[in-house]
Amino acid sequence: MKVLFNGKEIGEVVTNQSMTIEEALEFIGYNVYDQDYLQRAYNNDEPWAYINDDGKYDYDFESLELK
Repeated sequence: MKVLFNGKEIGEVVTNQSMTIEEALEFIGYNVYDQDYLQRAYNNDEPWAYINDDGKYDYDFESLELK
C-alpha cells in the first residue's frame, strides 16, 4: 500500500488488511496524535505537516491518500 501526498508517494506499507491514513503514517514513523511526532515531521520538511492557526503542529489529512 502506498501513502500519497498530492499524488506523490511519501511512503509504503506492506499489509494484508485495510488501514487508515493515520495508521499508515504511524507505520512509516509518525504518530499524528502526538505533537512531538508532528513537530519532527515539520522539522524534517514533510510536505503534509504544518503549524495550524492555533500554533500547534498538524497534518494535511485532506491531501493524503492510500493506494
